[in-house]
Amino acid sequence: MNIWRLLRTVLLGVLLYSGFCATVAQPPGDKPAPEPVTETAQVTEPEPLGDVPTAELIAGITKQEPAYYYLLAARLLKEGRRDDAVFWYYAGQLRWRYYALANPEKVSGSEASALMGAFHHSLGTPINEYAYGDLEKYRQTIADVIRWDEENPNEYCPKEGVQKERAEVLDGLRQLSQSTIDNADEIRKTRTANGLENR
Repeated sequence: MNIWRLLRTVLLGVLLYSGFCATVAQPPGDKPAPEPVTETAQVTEPEPLGDVPTAELIAGITKQEPAYYYLLAARLLKEGRRDDAVFWYYAGQLRWRYYALANPEKVSGSEASALMGAFHHSLGTPINEYAYGDLEKYRQTIADVIRWDEENPNEYCPKEGVQKERAEVLDGLRQLSQSTIDNADEIRKTRTANGLENR
């Protein structure tokens, strides 16, 4: 299977929202991620990934490259398992980012980088629209992702060889989580003003 061809197909199936509002707070220096104000995106999943049971995808995920984590998140979002989708989206984001930092010669300017960036924003829109509706659960999910990454092997990009890069990405993820504490009231007000639920 050509993972990048598959990722392109899934990316085309994620319908972007037609309008965007000012977003939730992000750590200093990060580009804000817009929150949508229209209908939930729909995900069209291609074959052959659609033939693989979700449990099987999860069971073998540590052997896969980060693109599969996004594909799994898209599958879970389609199935209505939004909490699980948030988890695997951020697990994939974490592993992609420290792989990219450790392998700039492979990633910079590549098709993989462009597709992962596009998928990050398109899939990240419905994921974060849901996730930021419950900030306490969001912070717990980030903590769970960090713990899962620590406790499980990364056969695509072994952690032992990228400790410095991984630590840098983990620090950024923890800052992102902390920002939801520091800016909780602002996040909730912004969501309410744009018709988004606070749970």
